[in-house]
Amino acid sequence: MLSFEDKMSNLDNIVSYILNNINEVGNILRSEPQLVEVSGDKIVVVGDLHGDLPTLREVLMRYRPREWKLVFLGDYVDRGEYQIETLVEVLRLKQEYPDCVVLLRGNHESPLMNIEYGFVWELQQKLGEDKSFFLYQLILKEVFSNLPYAALVNGRYLMLHGGLAMGVTKLSQIRDLPKGDEEPRNRIAFQILWNDPSDEVRGFVPNYLRGCDPSGLCVYFWGPDVTESFLQENAIELIVRAHEYTAEGYKWNHNGKVLTVFSSRAGPYRFVRPKILKIERDKIDIVSVYS
Repeated sequence: MLSFEDKMSNLDNIVSYILNNINEVGNILRSEPQLVEVSGDKIVVVGDLHGDLPTLREVLMRYRPREWKLVFLGDYVDRGEYQIETLVEVLRLKQEYPDCVVLLRGNHESPLMNIEYGFVWELQQKLGEDKSFFLYQLILKEVFSNLPYAALVNGRYLMLHGGLAMGVTKLSQIRDLPKGDEEPRNRIAFQILWNDPSDEVRGFVPNYLRGCDPSGLCVYFWGPDVTESFLQENAIELIVRAHEYTAEGYKWNHNGKVLTVFSSRAGPYRFVRPKILKIERDKIDIVSVYS
């Protein structure tokens, strides 16, 4: 019998998988809260992938679902060489192991980013204009708009793509965010997908590197005082996020209270040393994907 990987090497099979399974995957995602609670003794956290199928498969060879729970922090598409293949692989994982796999939304799971940074173009090149438009609309409606924004792991670690949002002091505010936004227009949701930590600021300061989107929603740096207050208010220990390129595959901010994980070496990230976060009982380790 052909493996899933062999089947998906054919683009016709990828199209067939999407057409036959996307509604089921969408229903699974729709049923999840915006703040997913995950518990377990063996959990792996994966940062940005950006179409890096080889790295994804390397992770899955070492950390198999059921033996491990996997939390993905978003940005499955754009920039890399195997964007649709990477997306289908994680959707298949979610469909097959819904209780062991968490797929969070990244800032690149949105139309504005997909038009500018490559996913729409890749679909057109690989699948053709007519087919790609229809499939993208399906993916946007069933998948991207229903991905949760955050996960709380073992009641101790908050996982999200970008960062803390201005005005958010309680986890319940994340849990109450609306589902179904194809282009995130909610101010809190937008900042969760886009904000970055900085050790040099207090409170929230406009992020001059990322700016504002055409609708006027703006991105911010948040400071260590915000992190400290949020952690204390919600009795959690650590914020784990992705979103920022780092050549080492990880970085610490806010006196070790914010961890960035980056897991792609695709496209413009070919010199990155991709990392994942491994949580085993009460111990956390930053692990190189290619040791």
